Amino acid sequence: MLCRFVIAISLFWAASLSYAQERNADAVDKVIASLFAKQSGKFLCLSQNESHATIRTTVMNSLKGVDLKDKASQDTISKVIYTKFPCPFSPDRPELRPARIEDIKGMWLFPVASQRYRYGPQSPLWESRAGLPPIRCEAIVYGANGRMAIDQAVGSAACPTSEKMRKLEAQPKGESWSFIRDGRIRVDRTDAPNDFEEWDLFVVEKNFDFAGTTFRKGDMVEYRRREKGNEFNVATMFRHLQKMP
Repeated sequence: MLCRFVIAISLFWAASLSYAQERNADAVDKVIASLFAKQSGKFLCLSQNESHATIRTTVMNSLKGVDLKDKASQDTISKVIYTKFPCPFSPDRPELRPARIEDIKGMWLFPVASQRYRYGPQSPLWESRAGLPPIRCEAIVYGANGRMAIDQAVGSAACPTSEKMRKLEAQPKGESWSFIRDGRIRVDRTDAPNDFEEWDLFVVEKNFDFAGTTFRKGDMVEYRRREKGNEFNVATMFRHLQKMP
């Protein structure tokens, strides 16, 4: 797994920076303004240049029953914003549906052309590989028995083949995956019991284009939503996966 960034504290402060400065805005407006000012292009992205009013409506629809007068609600508001507006685009679109367990099983390739979406365009996580060759492509196996295998090609290396991934899958377990519910899985490591990730997964049901890339029916998109230090459902990594033969 990639190097972790402890982000929970910084996210809380980002949500609170302008709280006392904007007297004419309510709690939701304040958190929206503060988070987007600090995290836009890093961990928050607008795929259609949504207005503040549109963002607010989306957020409010997920806050029914929340006491917005309670200052502690800022954490809840922040979590909703991070959930609804991840990079590179929101999964709340008609072409996507939450992945079921049978959708997930198999061998997948995160292709060369989609690597630019791995992190937000201004995310500090791009710096996690400073001095190392860029990741060219990545292959992942979600085995039927919970086995998981990942292989990356860097620099000018050839992308992993199906044959190579089958051999990796047969090796002793390093990473494993488990199904939590439709649209979410957990990834664990046998050699690092405190190291875990939770991912949201969606299946493409209808072709759509985004920023020059076509996401085709049968593809899958993934958002890393939880890891050590991240309790705000922040999408810290994205994958565009295509089924391998």
